Amino acid sequence: MRTPARLRDIRRHGRGTPALPRARDGVVAPRSPAVRSDPFVRGISQPIGIARRARPSARARAPTSTTERSREGADKHRGPGACEHRAVPSLALVLSAGGPVATAFHGGVLAALFDETGWDARNATLLVGTSAGASAAAMLRGGFSPFDEFARLTDGELSAEGQQFADRVRASVPREPEPRASSNAFRPLGMRMALNGLLPHRFRPGLVLAGLVPRGSQSLARVGATAGAAHDQRWPSQSTWIVTVRVSDGARAVFGRDDLPSTDIGTAVQASSAVPNVYRPVRVGRHDYIDGAVLSSTNADLVAPLGFDAVVIVSSMTAVPAQARCTERDLTRTYFSRVLSREVATIRSTGTPVLVVQPTAADLALRRRDIDDATIGAIARQARETARTKLARSEAKHARAVLEATRV
Repeated sequence: MRTPARLRDIRRHGRGTPALPRARDGVVAPRSPAVRSDPFVRGISQPIGIARRARPSARARAPTSTTERSREGADKHRGPGACEHRAVPSLALVLSAGGPVATAFHGGVLAALFDETGWDARNATLLVGTSAGASAAAMLRGGFSPFDEFARLTDGELSAEGQQFADRVRASVPREPEPRASSNAFRPLGMRMALNGLLPHRFRPGLVLAGLVPRGSQSLARVGATAGAAHDQRWPSQSTWIVTVRVSDGARAVFGRDDLPSTDIGTAVQASSAVPNVYRPVRVGRHDYIDGAVLSSTNADLVAPLGFDAVVIVSSMTAVPAQARCTERDLTRTYFSRVLSREVATIRSTGTPVLVVQPTAADLALRRRDIDDATIGAIARQARETARTKLARSEAKHARAVLEATRV
């Protein structure tokens, strides 16, 4: 596919930063000047209710790199001989936090999306992952298919390619004992972070709680090693954003997008999964980083100004409105559901179709038991049915049409 002339000029002369592309006239075309001038793209905005982020560097700034990678990824997955003039829609996939339960929920939903629309989540123009979603994003970018992930979760048979992938990752992860806790493991994580969360015009309870609890003593070295073993390079060639929070001030830091110290995908996933009071923060450069879910379980607002043809959000820590009521038992779920609702409204205000798949009553019922392998499989199967039901509704028709347009 030929690069549009305007985009070639931008790269040659370094003028402007085009946002992620929409398909137009059979090619992936750059966005309009109005979108390119969006303050978020220039790196000076402050998304709703979220700490100010670092300004992206020219190297890491997402719109340019993602434009290039989405075109390369589209050509790669369409294969030789594909029609050169076929339009390639741009899709962002947002994967939420939520631990092993979220991993199972993601697996079931992504399997349903492939079964029902033919869309392979590995081909997403942009992947945004937080905590458990970061691990899922790393596996997808490493080449592990939704089919094989669902088979793994439900004790099914992997494809030959999937089995080779799983064996390679398993063999690469060291079985050494986890490092012992340091002497400061039980000190408060960060008072400045807690104080920043108390600002009256931007009250963020997650920052307050995270700043006051102990740093945590457990290690996530195996989680990071597993994510890193899925790749033969430090960072995926296709755009992948891993969301964390910087301990020193509570600011959101997005590896793969922001101007942050260079690191590998495994370390970024490890940092994104570092739940306060449980796991130790992860040091990258001069700063410590923790779980990105301290601010939002999804961080979906990151994709709002980027002009995608559709956005898919798989959110395990929220619930459909009927189940997101405020009860003492579900305060966290209620809070994250409200945050996600604001994020989705922001994305839709730009005219972008959004498909949100989140737990129903049937999904939540499975989470009230002890989590074992059988429960994980049941959660994945129910998530697949939940996603199928969601796709059949009229409210999903626009996003579904975009997903189906990517079918090879």
